[in-house]
Amino acid sequence: MSEGTWRSNFDAGSAAWASRRAHLRSVGIKSEDLERPKIAVITPWNEIGPCGFHLRGLAAAVKDGIYEAGGLGFEIFTCPMLDLQTLADARYMLVTRDLISFEIEVAVESFRFDGMVLIGACDKTLPAELMAAARLDLPSIVVAGGYGAPGCHEGRRIDMESLLEAPGALGNGEIGLAEVIELAERACPGPGVCSFLGTANSMHCLAEALGMTLPGTTPIAAAGERAGQIARSAGRRIVELMRNDVRPRAIMTAPAFENAVKVALAIGASTNVVHHLAAIACEAELRVSVIELFERFGRQVPQLCAIRPNGNDQIEDFERAGGTAAVMQRLAPLLHLEARSVAGGTIGDHLAQISAAAGAVIRALDDPASASPALTILRGNLAPDGAIVKSSAVPQEMRAHRGPARVFTSVDDAVQAIERRIIGAGDVVVLRGLGPSGGPGLESAVAFTGSLVGSGLWRSVALVTDGRFSGATRGCCIGHVTPEAALGGPLAIVENGDFIAIDVDRGSLVLEVADQELQRRLGRWQRPARRLRPGWLSLYAQTVQSYAEGAVLGKRS
Repeated sequence: MSEGTWRSNFDAGSAAWASRRAHLRSVGIKSEDLERPKIAVITPWNEIGPCGFHLRGLAAAVKDGIYEAGGLGFEIFTCPMLDLQTLADARYMLVTRDLISFEIEVAVESFRFDGMVLIGACDKTLPAELMAAARLDLPSIVVAGGYGAPGCHEGRRIDMESLLEAPGALGNGEIGLAEVIELAERACPGPGVCSFLGTANSMHCLAEALGMTLPGTTPIAAAGERAGQIARSAGRRIVELMRNDVRPRAIMTAPAFENAVKVALAIGASTNVVHHLAAIACEAELRVSVIELFERFGRQVPQLCAIRPNGNDQIEDFERAGGTAAVMQRLAPLLHLEARSVAGGTIGDHLAQISAAAGAVIRALDDPASASPALTILRGNLAPDGAIVKSSAVPQEMRAHRGPARVFTSVDDAVQAIERRIIGAGDVVVLRGLGPSGGPGLESAVAFTGSLVGSGLWRSVALVTDGRFSGATRGCCIGHVTPEAALGGPLAIVENGDFIAIDVDRGSLVLEVADQELQRRLGRWQRPARRLRPGWLSLYAQTVQSYAEGAVLGKRS
């Protein structure tokens, strides 16, 4: 794009020009500013939780930067999405990602914005924004919304992970209801995403690894001046990107996705980043199998950090140690340094300008926090197309496990089974029907995994599901089993008492049933009848693609 040819401007005297002028003047835009480039500031602001509550302040800083650089910024609000507030109906967690991406498309294309600044917040918002950026391919830049401060209870640090584990401890008789109330009162003392390396912070870091943020800006505390300064700088930079016609597909290339996968492995990112990266790559029309990238690089890239829940270091320790940029500097021999950044130049150019990482929070390649992969792809007759485990959070005694299946089709039923002591040490809990089509919406098993930890069973019970978890999940929890049960995947025909063998280090997930019996059961299987009321979930179920393709909507070539 060049000055005076912005797509947001129309031919003088045309109906579109006249109506645009009238509407912008009605909201206070000065006549002399009407020809400036117009930029959507995508803001997942809401008043219902901490992740987006503070974002209007960041959006204002972005808009200031945009105006200083010669543009006009307009806030565009998206559907509010807070993962842990949707536990009452967890089916809406993933489906909201795609809804937000289409909301952005509708707003940006109908108004004919010239570019976008994408403010990331809770788990699904930044993936949705990057999906929209890849699909529309308009100049775009990401600003991380930032993490919140942890809470404090009886002198110890607490956060949402602590709270999710409380019901299990309550059911086990270890704490009372009064303490659960106290934890709820103190777990989130202020705005920002969860204060650990869950999906939100993981995706903020991977946006930088993809080259879509200003270097050295993730993770970032939501409170403090630095977040506002970064937002203002991003506002100025988006105008330069537009003038130079730098678009997302020139940044988010196949080498950039390889860089992001390597960074995800090095930091011990959430398992959910796998399908989010796959969805973004799909929208960018790249022929990249993200699952295969994790499989290929899993044994090559050591874990350089042990950030909660992978270890004892905190997200703020990670930021102070240099964050994503410092990790990438350590990984430099393994990265595609020629990949481009929205800051201009290459990733290698920017890494050459930062100081060498120091201290124990971000380790060196030859002295890693763990030589084992942080995320592992498992395969076997129970997961022919793969499953994922956050191997960095699996206790040593559970890395190889064999036990009888306890099958459930409801998260609530599985939680109650813990409370009634139906589930015991050694079991392998199978939670099925939670996949993208079956949920529909890749339902979260976070209530169950929290109860598993709270009850103390996480060191002796494994979980296998076609659903997903929180990025803070601990234990031998295997998710995203593909093909999912609702589409006739082998998980659909597991019976109570069948033995399942798991070997995290070897990457195997095996149902110990003879092939002939397995085929007999699959031949008899029929998809359970169900009726969904008309609405977004019904539309989603009819059009969602497989997890391996990022669970995007619509048939992709």
